[in-house]
Amino acid sequence: MFHIYPVLTRLSRPKVVNAASASLNIDETIRQGILVFGGKRLSEQDKYSLELKALKETDCETFVKEAPDELKSNKEFMLKAVCIQYLILKYASKELQNDGEVVLEAVKQNGVALHYASDNLKGNKDVVMAAVIFRGYALQYASKNLRGDKDVVMEAVKQDGEALGYASDELRANKDVVLAAVQQHGGALWYASNELKNDPDIKAAAKQANQAKQDQFWVF
Repeated sequence: MFHIYPVLTRLSRPKVVNAASASLNIDETIRQGILVFGGKRLSEQDKYSLELKALKETDCETFVKEAPDELKSNKEFMLKAVCIQYLILKYASKELQNDGEVVLEAVKQNGVALHYASDNLKGNKDVVMAAVIFRGYALQYASKNLRGDKDVVMEAVKQDGEALGYASDELRANKDVVLAAVQQHGGALWYASNELKNDPDIKAAAKQANQAKQDQFWVF
């Protein structure tokens, strides 16, 4: 009686594959009808449905430990997986971390996924733009060149004014960029160049943004 609950706990813990099929690839588990995550893959149509279900029900680290290694380099799977948990990109193969389609899908879910992209894609304007539109502070993971790109930085500070802190020195001295940043978050004034910190227009915009934030805080 006292041993029932521990046994049930072990059996019900999310598993991607059982020990017998851990060394088999996806196609082989389909062909042999092997039990995977409590069910059998019957056809190509549900080729990854059980793995994706497992990913939804557990954390990325646990999933990766239990999943077949082939999934880390399987583009078809990763394109679906990053839509469920963007952090799965961290465990993808180097090849897929350098795949524009996979990385773009990941950063659209959460810009922070840019952190796990290849250096090559951290310098890709389309990918970085998609990332900072979602999370402005993802600018910190962009290449040095793109942290000095006005278009990219403008999108970043519009989403999160404090992303100005990751912009190039040149853009932190650009009035248009700094104005957009302090309008979004008055505290971004801290990251402006010394000259713009004392600019009347910039100071007024920062003050207005801070006041609006305080007023919003006191609205019940």
